Amino acid sequence: MSIHWLRVFADASHDGILAVDALGRVTHANQNASSLLGHSLDELLGRPVLDFFLLEQRIAVSLERAWTAGQPQLGLSGWLRRRSGEPLAVRFNAVPWPSDGPDAGALIAFQPAASAAFDKPVEAGSAAAPREQDDFSSRQDRAGEADLGGRRACKNLQAGLPGMGADEWVRLCREALRDNRFVLYRQAVVDVKTRQVVAWELLIRMQGPAGELIMPGEFLPACERSGLICELDRWVIRKAFQLLADWSELDDPNIALHINISRRTLSDLALVDFIRQQLEATGIDPRRIVFEVTETAAIDDLEKALAFMHSLEELGFRFALDDFGAGFTGIGVLRRLPVHYLKIDGSFIRDLRSDPVSRQLVKTIVASAQALGKQTVAEFVPDEETLAILCEVGADFGQGYYLGRPEPIPDFDC
Repeated sequence: MSIHWLRVFADASHDGILAVDALGRVTHANQNASSLLGHSLDELLGRPVLDFFLLEQRIAVSLERAWTAGQPQLGLSGWLRRRSGEPLAVRFNAVPWPSDGPDAGALIAFQPAASAAFDKPVEAGSAAAPREQDDFSSRQDRAGEADLGGRRACKNLQAGLPGMGADEWVRLCREALRDNRFVLYRQAVVDVKTRQVVAWELLIRMQGPAGELIMPGEFLPACERSGLICELDRWVIRKAFQLLADWSELDDPNIALHINISRRTLSDLALVDFIRQQLEATGIDPRRIVFEVTETAAIDDLEKALAFMHSLEELGFRFALDDFGAGFTGIGVLRRLPVHYLKIDGSFIRDLRSDPVSRQLVKTIVASAQALGKQTVAEFVPDEETLAILCEVGADFGQGYYLGRPEPIPDFDC
Protein backbone atom coordinates (compact mmCIF):
# COMPACT_ATOMS: atom_id res chain seq x y z
CA MET A 1 0.00 0.00 0.00
CA SER A 2 1.52 3.34 -1.01
CA ILE A 3 2.06 6.29 1.29
CA HIS A 4 -0.27 8.35 -0.90
CA TRP A 5 -3.25 6.04 -0.46
CA LEU A 6 -2.63 5.73 3.25
CA ARG A 7 -2.90 9.51 3.45
CA VAL A 8 -6.08 9.55 1.42
CA PHE A 9 -7.56 7.04 3.87
CA ALA A 10 -6.39 9.05 6.88
CA ASP A 11 -7.80 12.32 5.60
CA ALA A 12 -11.19 10.72 4.91
CA SER A 13 -11.44 9.14 8.36
CA HIS A 14 -13.64 10.49 11.15
CA ASP A 15 -11.06 9.29 13.72
CA GLY A 16 -7.92 11.13 14.67
CA ILE A 17 -5.20 9.49 12.56
CA LEU A 18 -1.44 9.63 13.09
CA ALA A 19 0.85 7.82 10.63
CA VAL A 20 4.31 7.00 11.97
CA ASP A 21 7.50 5.66 10.40
CA ALA A 22 9.62 2.73 11.57
CA LEU A 23 11.15 4.95 14.27
CA GLY A 24 7.78 6.03 15.64
CA ARG A 25 7.96 9.58 14.26
CA VAL A 26 4.79 11.21 12.92
CA THR A 27 4.85 11.37 9.12
CA HIS A 28 1.22 12.36 8.52
CA ALA A 29 -1.73 13.53 10.57
CA ASN A 30 -5.29 14.27 9.57
CA GLN A 31 -7.29 17.34 10.55
CA ASN A 32 -9.18 15.44 13.28
CA ALA A 33 -5.90 14.53 14.98
CA SER A 34 -4.79 18.15 14.77
CA SER A 35 -8.03 19.40 16.33
CA LEU A 36 -8.09 16.83 19.13
CA LEU A 37 -4.43 17.38 20.07
CA GLY A 38 -4.56 21.17 19.65
CA HIS A 39 -1.45 21.24 17.43
CA SER A 40 -1.27 22.50 13.88
CA LEU A 41 -0.64 19.75 11.34
CA ASP A 42 2.91 20.92 10.79
CA GLU A 43 3.69 20.98 14.50
CA LEU A 44 2.81 17.28 14.67
CA LEU A 45 5.12 16.19 11.87
CA GLY A 46 8.48 14.68 12.81
CA ARG A 47 7.79 14.38 16.50
CA PRO A 48 7.98 10.99 18.25
CA VAL A 49 4.37 9.90 18.59
CA LEU A 50 4.99 8.78 22.16
CA ASP A 51 5.40 12.47 23.04
CA PHE A 52 1.64 12.83 22.76
CA PHE A 53 0.77 9.99 25.15
CA LEU A 54 0.73 10.22 28.92
CA LEU A 55 2.69 7.05 29.11
CA GLU A 56 2.17 3.97 31.14
CA GLN A 57 4.70 1.26 30.36
CA ARG A 58 2.04 -1.00 28.82
CA ILE A 59 0.97 1.71 26.40
CA ALA A 60 4.52 2.46 25.25
CA VAL A 61 5.28 -1.22 24.72
CA SER A 62 2.01 -1.85 22.87
CA LEU A 63 2.45 1.12 20.53
CA GLU A 64 6.05 0.27 19.69
CA ARG A 65 5.05 -3.29 18.76
CA ALA A 66 2.94 -1.88 15.93
CA TRP A 67 5.79 -0.19 14.05
CA THR A 68 8.77 -2.28 15.20
CA ALA A 69 7.32 -5.80 15.20
CA GLY A 70 4.39 -5.35 12.82
CA GLN A 71 1.89 -6.53 15.41
CA PRO A 72 -1.60 -4.89 15.40
CA GLN A 73 -2.61 -3.44 18.76
CA LEU A 74 -6.39 -3.17 19.03
CA GLY A 75 -8.87 -1.92 21.62
CA LEU A 76 -6.38 0.09 23.69
CA SER A 77 -7.32 2.94 26.02
CA GLY A 78 -5.23 5.67 27.57
CA TRP A 79 -4.55 9.38 27.71
CA LEU A 80 -3.21 11.85 25.19
CA ARG A 81 -1.61 15.10 26.24
CA ARG A 82 -3.18 18.04 24.37
CA ARG A 83 -1.16 21.10 23.38
CA SER A 84 -2.76 23.01 26.26
CA GLY A 85 -1.43 20.47 28.77
CA GLU A 86 -4.84 18.95 29.40
CA PRO A 87 -5.14 15.15 29.30
CA LEU A 88 -7.57 13.67 26.77
CA ALA A 89 -9.05 10.23 27.39
CA VAL A 90 -9.02 8.14 24.18
CA ARG A 91 -9.56 4.67 22.82
CA PHE A 92 -7.21 3.76 20.01
CA ASN A 93 -5.85 1.12 17.66
CA ALA A 94 -2.35 0.90 16.21
CA VAL A 95 -2.06 -1.08 12.99
CA PRO A 96 1.13 -1.68 10.96
CA TRP A 97 0.94 -1.17 7.23
CA PRO A 98 2.29 -3.85 4.92
CA SER A 99 5.77 -2.77 3.85
CA ASP A 100 9.24 -4.19 4.35
CA GLY A 101 10.95 -1.17 2.81
CA PRO A 102 11.61 2.38 3.98
CA ASP A 103 7.87 3.03 4.15
CA ALA A 104 7.39 0.65 7.10
CA GLY A 105 5.42 2.12 9.97
CA ALA A 106 1.96 2.16 11.47
CA LEU A 107 -1.34 4.00 11.59
CA ILE A 108 -2.72 5.03 14.98
CA ALA A 109 -6.45 5.78 15.02
CA PHE A 110 -8.00 7.31 18.13
CA GLN A 111 -11.33 8.66 19.38
CA PRO A 112 -12.19 10.57 22.56
CA ALA A 113 -13.67 8.40 25.30
CA ALA A 114 -15.49 9.11 28.55
CA SER A 115 -12.69 9.92 31.00
CA ALA A 116 -14.60 8.34 33.87
CA ALA A 117 -14.16 4.96 32.17
CA PHE A 118 -10.52 4.61 33.20
CA ASP A 119 -8.01 5.78 35.74
CA LYS A 120 -6.48 9.23 35.71
CA PRO A 121 -2.97 9.27 34.20
CA VAL A 122 -0.21 8.96 36.75
CA GLU A 123 2.27 10.93 34.68
CA ALA A 124 0.03 13.70 33.42
CA GLY A 125 1.99 16.84 32.69
CA SER A 126 5.40 15.18 33.06
CA ALA A 127 6.16 12.14 30.93
CA ALA A 128 4.80 13.60 27.73
CA ALA A 129 6.05 17.12 28.29
CA PRO A 130 9.03 18.36 26.28
CA ARG A 131 12.34 18.11 28.07
CA GLU A 132 13.54 21.26 29.82
CA GLN A 133 15.04 23.78 27.39
CA ASP A 134 14.02 21.50 24.51
CA ASP A 135 12.25 23.49 21.80
CA PHE A 136 10.42 22.04 18.85
CA SER A 137 12.92 23.22 16.24
CA SER A 138 15.82 21.43 17.91
CA ARG A 139 13.77 18.25 18.26
CA GLN A 140 13.02 18.35 14.55
CA ASP A 141 16.69 18.74 13.74
CA ARG A 142 17.67 15.77 15.90
CA ALA A 143 15.08 13.67 14.10
CA GLY A 144 16.87 14.46 10.87
CA GLU A 145 13.97 16.42 9.38
CA ALA A 146 15.17 19.73 8.02
CA ASP A 147 11.73 21.04 7.08
CA LEU A 148 8.68 19.90 8.96
CA GLY A 149 7.20 23.21 9.96
CA GLY A 150 6.93 24.63 6.46
CA ARG A 151 4.55 27.57 6.37
CA ARG A 152 2.81 27.46 9.70
CA ALA A 153 5.31 26.53 12.39
CA CYS A 154 8.38 28.25 13.72
CA LYS A 155 9.51 27.77 17.30
CA ASN A 156 7.30 25.98 19.75
CA LEU A 157 6.34 27.40 23.12
CA GLN A 158 8.48 25.96 25.89
CA ALA A 159 5.63 26.50 28.32
CA GLY A 160 2.05 26.47 27.08
CA LEU A 161 -0.95 28.05 28.72
CA PRO A 162 -2.41 25.09 30.62
CA GLY A 163 -6.12 24.55 30.93
CA MET A 164 -7.12 26.89 28.10
CA GLY A 165 -10.42 25.95 26.49
CA ALA A 166 -11.90 27.33 23.28
CA ASP A 167 -13.74 30.17 25.02
CA GLU A 168 -10.57 31.24 26.83
CA TRP A 169 -8.63 31.28 23.56
CA VAL A 170 -11.29 33.42 21.89
CA ARG A 171 -11.19 35.85 24.83
CA LEU A 172 -7.38 35.98 24.67
CA CYS A 173 -7.50 36.64 20.92
CA ARG A 174 -10.01 39.47 21.36
CA GLU A 175 -7.72 41.03 23.96
CA ALA A 176 -4.73 40.62 21.63
CA LEU A 177 -6.62 42.37 18.81
CA ARG A 178 -7.59 45.19 21.17
CA ASP A 179 -4.04 45.56 22.53
CA ASN A 180 -2.30 45.04 19.16
CA ARG A 181 -0.47 41.92 20.36
CA PHE A 182 -0.59 40.00 17.09
CA VAL A 183 2.60 40.00 15.04
CA LEU A 184 3.47 39.00 11.50
CA TYR A 185 6.29 36.69 10.49
CA ARG A 186 7.42 36.00 6.95
CA GLN A 187 8.67 32.95 5.05
CA ALA A 188 10.38 33.08 1.68
CA VAL A 189 9.02 31.68 -1.58
CA VAL A 190 12.06 30.99 -3.77
CA ASP A 191 12.67 30.41 -7.47
CA VAL A 192 13.96 26.83 -7.56
CA LYS A 193 16.42 27.58 -10.37
CA THR A 194 17.86 30.97 -9.39
CA ARG A 195 17.33 30.62 -5.59
CA GLN A 196 16.08 34.21 -5.58
CA VAL A 197 13.25 35.24 -3.24
CA VAL A 198 10.18 36.05 -5.34
CA ALA A 199 7.63 36.43 -2.55
CA TRP A 200 7.10 36.39 1.20
CA GLU A 201 4.25 34.50 2.81
CA LEU A 202 2.89 36.26 5.88
CA LEU A 203 2.27 34.16 9.00
CA ILE A 204 0.48 35.26 12.15
CA ARG A 205 1.71 34.86 15.75
CA MET A 206 0.31 36.15 19.02
CA GLN A 207 2.14 37.65 21.96
CA GLY A 208 0.70 36.32 25.18
CA PRO A 209 -0.08 38.45 28.24
CA ALA A 210 3.46 37.85 29.55
CA GLY A 211 5.10 38.56 26.19
CA GLU A 212 5.50 34.91 25.20
CA LEU A 213 5.12 33.99 21.52
CA ILE A 214 2.06 31.81 20.86
CA MET A 215 1.87 29.78 17.67
CA PRO A 216 -1.24 29.79 15.45
CA GLY A 217 -1.91 26.10 16.10
CA GLU A 218 -2.92 27.15 19.61
CA PHE A 219 -5.47 29.86 18.89
CA LEU A 220 -6.65 29.55 15.28
CA PRO A 221 -8.90 26.47 15.77
CA ALA A 222 -10.97 28.31 18.38
CA CYS A 223 -11.07 31.42 16.18
CA GLU A 224 -12.29 29.33 13.24
CA ARG A 225 -15.12 27.81 15.26
CA SER A 226 -16.19 31.13 16.79
CA GLY A 227 -15.99 33.19 13.60
CA LEU A 228 -13.34 35.51 15.05
CA ILE A 229 -11.05 34.28 12.25
CA CYS A 230 -12.73 36.79 9.88
CA GLU A 231 -11.58 39.63 12.12
CA LEU A 232 -8.06 38.18 12.28
CA ASP A 233 -7.93 37.86 8.49
CA ARG A 234 -8.88 41.51 8.16
CA TRP A 235 -6.12 42.46 10.60
CA VAL A 236 -3.56 40.56 8.51
CA ILE A 237 -4.83 42.11 5.26
CA ARG A 238 -4.68 45.64 6.68
CA LYS A 239 -1.12 45.10 8.00
CA ALA A 240 0.00 43.48 4.74
CA PHE A 241 -1.18 46.42 2.67
CA GLN A 242 0.54 48.80 5.09
CA LEU A 243 3.71 46.70 4.86
CA LEU A 244 3.72 46.82 1.08
CA ALA A 245 3.15 50.57 1.10
CA ASP A 246 5.76 51.47 3.74
CA TRP A 247 8.54 48.87 3.89
CA SER A 248 11.56 49.85 1.81
CA GLU A 249 12.77 46.25 1.47
CA LEU A 250 9.73 45.65 -0.71
CA ASP A 251 10.64 48.37 -3.19
CA ASP A 252 11.51 45.60 -5.66
CA PRO A 253 8.31 45.44 -7.76
CA ASN A 254 8.90 41.76 -8.49
CA ILE A 255 8.42 40.67 -4.87
CA ALA A 256 4.86 39.80 -3.78
CA LEU A 257 3.20 39.14 -0.44
CA HIS A 258 1.12 36.01 0.14
CA ILE A 259 -1.84 36.29 2.53
CA ASN A 260 -3.78 33.26 3.79
CA ILE A 261 -7.57 33.49 3.63
CA SER A 262 -9.57 31.19 5.92
CA ARG A 263 -12.53 29.07 4.91
CA ARG A 264 -14.94 31.27 6.88
CA THR A 265 -13.62 34.47 5.36
CA LEU A 266 -14.47 33.17 1.89
CA SER A 267 -18.12 33.55 2.93
CA ASP A 268 -17.65 37.07 4.34
CA LEU A 269 -19.63 39.10 1.80
CA ALA A 270 -18.30 42.43 3.10
CA LEU A 271 -14.64 41.45 2.74
CA VAL A 272 -14.34 42.46 -0.91
CA ASP A 273 -15.44 46.01 -0.03
CA PHE A 274 -12.97 46.03 2.88
CA ILE A 275 -10.11 45.01 0.58
CA ARG A 276 -11.15 47.61 -1.99
CA GLN A 277 -11.04 50.28 0.74
CA GLN A 278 -7.56 49.16 1.83
CA LEU A 279 -6.39 49.26 -1.77
CA GLU A 280 -7.66 52.82 -2.23
CA ALA A 281 -6.17 53.96 1.09
CA THR A 282 -2.66 52.60 0.43
CA GLY A 283 -2.37 52.86 -3.35
CA ILE A 284 -0.40 49.60 -3.59
CA ASP A 285 -0.09 47.56 -6.77
CA PRO A 286 -2.71 44.78 -6.34
CA ARG A 287 -0.66 42.43 -8.52
CA ARG A 288 1.82 42.21 -5.64
CA ILE A 289 -0.75 40.60 -3.34
CA VAL A 290 -1.42 36.86 -3.66
CA PHE A 291 -4.32 35.52 -1.60
CA GLU A 292 -3.89 31.88 -0.62
CA VAL A 293 -7.01 29.71 -0.37
CA THR A 294 -6.76 26.03 0.54
CA GLU A 295 -7.95 23.53 -2.04
CA THR A 296 -10.50 22.02 0.35
CA ALA A 297 -11.94 25.43 1.30
CA ALA A 298 -12.33 26.36 -2.37
CA ILE A 299 -14.16 23.20 -3.39
CA ASP A 300 -16.33 22.99 -0.24
CA ASP A 301 -18.37 25.96 -1.46
CA LEU A 302 -17.20 26.40 -5.01
CA GLU A 303 -19.70 29.07 -6.08
CA LYS A 304 -18.88 31.36 -3.14
CA ALA A 305 -15.17 30.83 -3.70
CA LEU A 306 -15.55 31.68 -7.39
CA ALA A 307 -17.53 34.83 -6.64
CA PHE A 308 -14.93 35.96 -4.08
CA MET A 309 -11.99 35.24 -6.38
CA HIS A 310 -13.47 36.84 -9.47
CA SER A 311 -14.37 40.00 -7.55
CA LEU A 312 -10.79 40.43 -6.37
CA GLU A 313 -9.26 39.31 -9.65
CA GLU A 314 -11.11 42.18 -11.33
CA LEU A 315 -9.27 44.54 -8.96
CA GLY A 316 -5.92 43.06 -10.02
CA PHE A 317 -5.19 40.65 -7.15
CA ARG A 318 -3.84 37.15 -7.69
CA PHE A 319 -4.59 33.79 -6.05
CA ALA A 320 -2.78 30.62 -5.02
CA LEU A 321 -4.52 27.30 -4.36
CA ASP A 322 -2.88 26.09 -1.16
CA ASP A 323 -2.22 22.47 -0.10
CA PHE A 324 -3.00 21.32 -3.63
CA GLY A 325 -3.26 17.54 -3.94
CA ALA A 326 -4.71 17.11 -0.44
CA GLY A 327 -8.24 17.39 -1.86
CA PHE A 328 -9.84 15.95 -4.95
CA THR A 329 -10.05 18.88 -7.35
CA GLY A 330 -10.65 17.71 -10.92
CA ILE A 331 -9.23 19.44 -13.96
CA GLY A 332 -12.69 20.78 -14.83
CA VAL A 333 -12.97 22.57 -11.48
CA LEU A 334 -9.36 23.71 -11.63
CA ARG A 335 -9.98 25.35 -14.99
CA ARG A 336 -12.81 27.40 -13.44
CA LEU A 337 -10.76 28.67 -10.51
CA PRO A 338 -8.91 31.92 -11.31
CA VAL A 339 -5.73 30.87 -9.54
CA HIS A 340 -2.25 31.74 -10.73
CA TYR A 341 -0.32 29.31 -8.51
CA LEU A 342 -0.78 25.76 -7.26
CA LYS A 343 1.00 25.19 -3.95
CA ILE A 344 1.73 21.46 -3.97
CA ASP A 345 0.91 19.86 -0.62
CA GLY A 346 4.04 19.24 1.42
CA SER A 347 3.14 15.60 2.09
CA PHE A 348 4.09 14.83 -1.52
CA ILE A 349 7.28 16.90 -1.46
CA ARG A 350 8.77 15.34 1.67
CA ASP A 351 8.86 11.91 0.03
CA LEU A 352 10.16 12.85 -3.40
CA ARG A 353 13.53 11.24 -2.81
CA SER A 354 12.19 7.85 -1.74
CA ASP A 355 8.62 7.48 -2.95
CA PRO A 356 8.12 6.98 -6.71
CA VAL A 357 4.35 7.51 -6.33
CA SER A 358 4.89 10.97 -4.82
CA ARG A 359 7.36 11.82 -7.58
CA GLN A 360 4.90 10.80 -10.30
CA LEU A 361 2.07 12.73 -8.63
CA VAL A 362 4.19 15.88 -8.40
CA LYS A 363 5.23 15.50 -12.02
CA THR A 364 1.57 15.16 -13.03
CA ILE A 365 0.56 18.22 -10.99
CA VAL A 366 3.32 20.31 -12.56
CA ALA A 367 2.39 19.18 -16.08
CA SER A 368 -1.30 19.92 -15.45
CA ALA A 369 -0.47 23.36 -14.09
CA GLN A 370 1.67 24.16 -17.12
CA ALA A 371 -1.10 23.04 -19.48
CA LEU A 372 -3.50 25.41 -17.69
CA GLY A 373 -1.06 28.31 -17.67
CA LYS A 374 -0.45 28.20 -13.92
CA GLN A 375 2.78 28.07 -11.92
CA THR A 376 3.64 25.71 -9.08
CA VAL A 377 5.07 26.20 -5.60
CA ALA A 378 6.43 23.14 -3.78
CA GLU A 379 5.87 23.29 -0.03
CA PHE A 380 8.07 21.69 2.69
CA VAL A 381 11.26 21.48 0.58
CA PRO A 382 13.62 19.65 2.98
CA ASP A 383 16.99 19.43 1.20
CA GLU A 384 19.13 19.95 -1.90
CA GLU A 385 18.28 16.59 -3.44
CA THR A 386 14.56 17.37 -3.34
CA LEU A 387 15.23 20.79 -4.84
CA ALA A 388 17.10 19.16 -7.74
CA ILE A 389 14.15 16.81 -8.37
CA LEU A 390 11.77 19.78 -8.40
CA CYS A 391 13.93 21.50 -11.02
CA GLU A 392 13.95 18.30 -13.05
CA VAL A 393 10.15 17.94 -13.08
CA GLY A 394 9.65 21.61 -13.94
CA ALA A 395 8.35 23.12 -10.69
CA ASP A 396 8.66 26.90 -10.56
CA PHE A 397 9.07 27.84 -6.90
CA GLY A 398 9.78 26.26 -3.54
CA GLN A 399 9.19 26.95 0.13
CA GLY A 400 10.37 25.22 3.29
CA TYR A 401 12.89 25.30 6.11
CA TYR A 402 15.73 24.38 3.76
CA LEU A 403 15.03 27.52 1.73
CA GLY A 404 14.16 29.77 4.66
CA ARG A 405 12.51 29.44 8.05
CA PRO A 406 9.73 31.76 9.23
CA GLU A 407 11.29 34.90 10.69
CA PRO A 408 10.20 38.23 12.18
CA ILE A 409 9.79 41.04 9.66
CA PRO A 410 12.71 43.44 10.24
CA ASP A 411 12.05 47.13 10.86
CA PHE A 412 8.28 46.81 10.68
CA ASP A 413 6.06 47.58 13.62
CA CYS A 414 2.96 45.35 13.47
